[in-house]
Amino acid sequence: METALTLNGDIARLTLSRHFTSDALQDFNRKALEALAHPDLNELHVDFENVQYMDTAAVAQLKRLNVRAKGRPVSLLGCTPQVQAVLNAAKCNSLFEICAIAP
Repeated sequence: METALTLNGDIARLTLSRHFTSDALQDFNRKALEALAHPDLNELHVDFENVQYMDTAAVAQLKRLNVRAKGRPVSLLGCTPQVQAVLNAAKCNSLFEICAIAP
C-alpha cells in the first residue's frame, strides 16, 4: 500500500489506499514524519476514503501519530462505517475528529 502526502499551506494530507495494515505502516510512518517535519504545519488530515480494511497495528500507529503531532489537530476523514467501528472500538473518537466524508 502506498500512502500519498500532499501539503497545502499549513495542512498536510496523508491519503491511504485499500488496506491500512501492518504491511503499510513503514510507508505511512515515513510520510507522516515527513509531514510533521514541515515547519508551517498546523493540522494533519488522514484520508480514509479508499480504505476498506484496517487492523489493530494501524490503530496503534494512528495513536502514535497523535502523540507525535504535539497538540496539532489530527483529523481522520472519509471513514467508512467499518473503519469508524474499528476506531470507536479502540476509543479513538476521543483523540481524533472522525469524519465520514472527506472535504
